[in-house]
Parts: sequence; structure tokens; C-alpha cells
Amino acid sequence: MIFILSVIHIVYIGHGIKKHTFKDGISYDEIISRIKGCRAILDIVQEGQHGLTWRPMEAMCFGKKLITNFTDIINYPFYNPENIFVLGTRKINELPSFVSTSPVKVDKSIRDEYVFENWLESFFIE
Repeated sequence: MIFILSVIHIVYIGHGIKKHTFKDGISYDEIISRIKGCRAILDIVQEGQHGLTWRPMEAMCFGKKLITNFTDIINYPFYNPENIFVLGTRKINELPSFVSTSPVKVDKSIRDEYVFENWLESFFIE
């Protein structure tokens, strides 16, 4: 199964930012390929949104930094301020040093909670 998603790819080059919008979308396989080649994933949620998007799980599973405006993320068991930069709660001038450091690996027992098979199984546990 192939999903087509609308994506904005932002690249920091020297002192500037280059942005490319994929108006027709790209496949999820292409998204995964791009995630593997990046340092951080940007997750911008809509006002009033509750719950996680795919971006935090992708960041955790692929060992990438996450930059997000989803403030409730601090309540999730995988939250680590060394891996997740919550916009609006930290100074934006901390962002370059945040992105330049390596992410801390999330414990396997926590990652396993977010694997699809385990997540699906949780629906059938009484």
C-alpha cells in the first residue's frame, strides 16, 4: 500500500533556509528515505489537536531529533528534552545546538509500545 502525503522539505544551508513544497505529494517510501537522510523532523500540529502525528514515532524509530509545537508531547513516556525541542517552551536560539547534538536512544521497551503490532494488540486486551 502506498500513501501520498503533502510534504514540505526544509533544508538549512549555511545562513539560509531552502524550502521545497511537494504540491502533488510524495510516497511514504520517499518520506522514509528523506527521514533517514536528515538530522531532525519538524512536526507542526493544528491548534486544538490532541494526540500524536506520525512524526514523533518516526523520529523515535529512526533515531532523529524532533522539533514540534505539540506541547502535550512532554507527557509521553518517550519524551526527552535532548531529543524533542518543543517550540514555544524553549528559546529559539537553542535550536542550532539542539540539532547539532546526537539524539539519545529511546529505550526499546518504550519504543515497543509504539510498534504497530503492539499498538493494535492493545485494542483487544481487556
